[in-house]
Amino acid sequence: MNKQHILIASIVFISIVLFRLLQIPNFNPTIAMAIICGAFITNKRVAYTLPLISLFVCDFVLAITQNDSSYTHYITSGDFILNYILYLSAVYIGNRINNKVNLTNSLFSSIVSVIFFFIASNFITWIATPLYSHDISGLTTCYISAIPFVGASLLSNTAVMLLFYIAYTFISNKKLTIA
Repeated sequence: MNKQHILIASIVFISIVLFRLLQIPNFNPTIAMAIICGAFITNKRVAYTLPLISLFVCDFVLAITQNDSSYTHYITSGDFILNYILYLSAVYIGNRINNKVNLTNSLFSSIVSVIFFFIASNFITWIATPLYSHDISGLTTCYISAIPFVGASLLSNTAVMLLFYIAYTFISNKKLTIA
């Protein structure tokens, strides 16, 4: 791994840890960080492992430091595994734009990943929990209840993706390209 990869990996790890531990309400650019891993870290093992390690460290710290039993349940029940798999899909999307990284692809991949995560994670919530009735009405209620979160996720992920892309082009002395 070269110095540039170490820099990117460090930025991603620190960002995920800070955002998860600071817990700014509805501000979670973890998907953008996963895309960045896929797009900028050429070693696929590192690109897929880094977000998982970062997420697990944060979730473990939250589980042992918060008085909220939901974090402990989240880690001990295995529910986190499905969410982590969804984050890996963002790494995969980032990997698809690896050789075509520009502002348009970066922002588009962020938006697509957030929408995919929204659809898949809420479908999983609807199926796996008793919170909603298991009919079309329950599924609709599940998605409607999650709309405020997807808006914040779109904002945080596209903003972080934009900032990272600009910083990366500046640090690497590459030309900023729109498309």
